[in-house]
Amino acid sequence: MTRIASVLLTVLVALAALWTAVEAGDQPQVNNPPEIEEFMFDFDVKAGNLLGIDTSDPRACTRVKVNFKVDIVDHEGDKVTVTMDLDGDTKLDDAKRTIDGSGTAVASKTYSTFGTIVLRFRACDVKGACSSILKTEFDVVACPPEFLDIYSEVEMGQMGKTATLTLSSHDVQDDKVTYELDWDEDNAYEVITKPSAPATPVKVVHEYQDQVIHWVNLRVCDTKDGCSQPAQRRF
Repeated sequence: MTRIASVLLTVLVALAALWTAVEAGDQPQVNNPPEIEEFMFDFDVKAGNLLGIDTSDPRACTRVKVNFKVDIVDHEGDKVTVTMDLDGDTKLDDAKRTIDGSGTAVASKTYSTFGTIVLRFRACDVKGACSSILKTEFDVVACPPEFLDIYSEVEMGQMGKTATLTLSSHDVQDDKVTYELDWDEDNAYEVITKPSAPATPVKVVHEYQDQVIHWVNLRVCDTKDGCSQPAQRRF
């Protein structure tokens, strides 16, 4: 009986200690998974055609490095590993970054082909708790050059007039560009300039044999991304 009483006393003491701990609020800690607070991407160029991720039509140019930033917070301050799918193959194997507690995981990728890319991100702490997988998408597109400046002048002569255009442009990838001009309104670009640096002004001169009004169609092109929208000038 003494042995049974001793066991019962031990059990009662243990139960009393447990009850005291519960009363004192000494509950077991719950490990919350890290959270992905924000995702951003941008071009690593001076100026480009990239539209922000918060637009209805996010896009990135081919052959330009795209930077990705994922803001993470872990409420317990645990070390967190962020894995990323940047090529849209559903595998979180394109980038792996580790941060302490809270911070920003950074990665980059250059795309060579066109199409819609579905990006995926996940954050897991050292205790094995993971966030849900964040998914978003954007289109990789060709980014042709655009006109930076079109300066036109005309000089009248006895038999006709001389039309002069001085052209410069901007290209996201700094490709060399050519300028194509349709001087006679036949919808054919009969003049194509030699390749040149986009920001370098190029002067083009055309002699008209009459003094009537002429409309000139022109565009700027590179060999990899195509041509800009046509522009017009009147002489």
